[in-house]
Amino acid sequence: MKRLLFFALAAAFAASGAPASAGSSSATMIVTATVISTCTITSGNLNFGNYDAIGANAGAALLGTAEITATCSNGATAEVDIDQGLNPTGSGNAQQRRMKGPGSTNFLNYDIYKDSARSQRWGTKTSGTTQPVTGGGSSAPVRLTAYGSVPPAQSAQVGAYTDSVAVTINY
Repeated sequence: MKRLLFFALAAAFAASGAPASAGSSSATMIVTATVISTCTITSGNLNFGNYDAIGANAGAALLGTAEITATCSNGATAEVDIDQGLNPTGSGNAQQRRMKGPGSTNFLNYDIYKDSARSQRWGTKTSGTTQPVTGGGSSAPVRLTAYGSVPPAQSAQVGAYTDSVAVTINY
């Protein structure tokens, strides 16, 4: 009989639709994230082409450009700097950039500027300044142009001249 009463009560309780729990409680979960300031930079090559010291470049500089792309977190601020290269002459913050040619003593002076008029030197080690950028996120890279110039009438030996500069973004 006890068994029958137990099953009858269990069936009646199940049929009543009463919840299995006796109460409830809730809590608040705080969800956070921090977007960090970060940047990346890429640079194309600055290829001046042929330098003709007794013809076209006897009285006119040889010009070239290179594209630099900076991508920063949305709202991040940064400064793009270009160093003095591997073959500078001078010291401190007034160094002259030079490409090295054939032999150990052959150089061709050049410089890199922030503006197309080539009046604002780019680089803190070359009496110049940095280029500020403000990030727009990964879908809005900032494209900058580096304007190069090889001064006219340099007495350089025939051959290929090269240098390598570091393009750095500080954020």
